[in-house]
Amino acid sequence: MAVALPSLHHIGVAVKSVEKGIEYYSSNFNVGPFGIIESSRTGALIRGKLGNYKIKQAFAQMGFTLIELNEVVEGRTIQSEFLEKNGEGIHHLGFLVDDLDDEVTKYTRMGFTVIQRYDTPDKGVRFAFLDTDKVGGAVFELVWLPENMRSGVPGLRTDRMKS
Repeated sequence: MAVALPSLHHIGVAVKSVEKGIEYYSSNFNVGPFGIIESSRTGALIRGKLGNYKIKQAFAQMGFTLIELNEVVEGRTIQSEFLEKNGEGIHHLGFLVDDLDDEVTKYTRMGFTVIQRYDTPDKGVRFAFLDTDKVGGAVFELVWLPENMRSGVPGLRTDRMKS
């Protein structure tokens, strides 16, 4: 049983340094301005185990979608695993969903596994990464955002994403 992919929200790139990533995309491809967000994530589900990590992210509009640069500052995540194995590069495609739990159920029924998941304590942002990288190499991330956060560039908006 196939399901239609939700709307593409962002392209996630694993980087060693957000600042160097911003410089690269800005100077070579005129992407920007970037908004930067740093957050601590406590109680994230990572490969079936609870864990904590800190991440620095930079976001910029790139055509009809966002580019998201991800630097793991502390802890172990699927992004840090990717960096160790592959170096910097496109890690995931983020899809915006209306009901995260419903979408996760659909994909797990198809045989995909959640490899990382986090819900912010105030339910401001919720996401789940799926093990879709077996063909094509890209992980799919399902993202739920409240209405006031569904447009614009995170970190540049006045509402700022909460971590």
